[in-house]
Amino acid sequence: MRLAGVALVLLSVGCAKDSERAASAREALAPDVLAGVLRASPLPPVPVDPTNAFADDPRAAHFGRVLFYDERFSANGEISCATCHDPDLGWADGSVTAAGLSSFGLHTPSLWNVAHNRWFFWDGRADTLWSQAVEPWEHPNEMGGDRVSFVRLLAADEELSGLYTELFGPLPDVQGWPATAKPVSGGGSHPMQMAWDEMSEESQEAATRVIVNLAKSVAAFERLIVTSETAFDRYVRGLRDGDPEDLSALGPEELHGMELFFSDARCHLCHHGPFFTDLEFHDVRLPYETGADGEPVREMGRWDGIQAVLKSPLNSEGVYSDSPAGEGEGGPVISGSAHGHLEYLLRSTHTKGEFKTPGLRNVGKTAPYTHRGIYESLEQVIAHYSELADAPPKRHEDVEEILVPVHLAEVEVAALAAFLRSLDSPYAGSELRPLNVD
Repeated sequence: MRLAGVALVLLSVGCAKDSERAASAREALAPDVLAGVLRASPLPPVPVDPTNAFADDPRAAHFGRVLFYDERFSANGEISCATCHDPDLGWADGSVTAAGLSSFGLHTPSLWNVAHNRWFFWDGRADTLWSQAVEPWEHPNEMGGDRVSFVRLLAADEELSGLYTELFGPLPDVQGWPATAKPVSGGGSHPMQMAWDEMSEESQEAATRVIVNLAKSVAAFERLIVTSETAFDRYVRGLRDGDPEDLSALGPEELHGMELFFSDARCHLCHHGPFFTDLEFHDVRLPYETGADGEPVREMGRWDGIQAVLKSPLNSEGVYSDSPAGEGEGGPVISGSAHGHLEYLLRSTHTKGEFKTPGLRNVGKTAPYTHRGIYESLEQVIAHYSELADAPPKRHEDVEEILVPVHLAEVEVAALAAFLRSLDSPYAGSELRPLNVD
């Protein structure tokens, strides 16, 4: 009993020291910095997606994994989702801009923590993870496939058809269907559109239902792509419990960068919370590209994205959503998501040139940066925001004043970059690679 009492005394002393250590570490930070840091860790659980009844079905995730790496869902049989979202390249491709069947001028975003997104694509033209997955399959510059061919492929492949029917029931009868067909935006005379128009409404609905089911399976797989604990997370845990090893997870340079990030450097105004993003859209005043005529190319960004998501038959409020009203039996609507709020979208002139704020977890592993991949390093990105020396004139006189030059010293740029790299996760998602690769 006496030994147990001594142990309790020692334990209480140890707890008191940890508590004091945590309090001292918190007091060393400015209140606004401390508040931002504590809000940024730990990661919340993957949110419920009521629009996808198969979002958390392990069978769907397995099927989605198979589909993700299958090159047969492209027009040339050589491109899969993993071509642009390679797990060995941070679920991106490491290129300046993506290239499928051809280049299309946008940098490939990473899939890390993608299930937490509110909008998808750089312009937010999709509002669910599964509706996003449909477009690359059929886009002429990406994979160039079509939903009718996909149904035929499933029917001809015993493994794929078995996985599909276990989840979604029998495939539709393709007798009488054209060999290839899909709806094409603005393509009344396009051969694919003409073949699509020849199909009955019932057949069109059946083919669309199949590609949506495939996309919901891919989304179930992509919901597993979640970063693990980082040095920053360990440090934040130390701020709460006082563990000395956790508090030492960040060095002096990283701590300096963290303080700048959440204060004078103004990074936190757009990059905050557990994923270091406000999940919204901003004009970050990147230098213009020049067109063939020598004139600057004016990107429309969110302006076009809002119109596209509102018109899409695959948006979260359409007939292919498993909860178009906004509530599902599995829980509340997606945390921080757009689901159920499309009617509040405002397509104003200020949305022209705005692009989605990317999350910063694993940002040190996913160069190059911005929606056009124009900066090769974190230091270059920080320099742009620090000086705005390469920024074009403001589009609007009353533009939001988030971006202002802060004139960081060289040592401050280095400290910010060091802090951003402390957000990198050691987890590589190795168990999410193709099933036939060790």
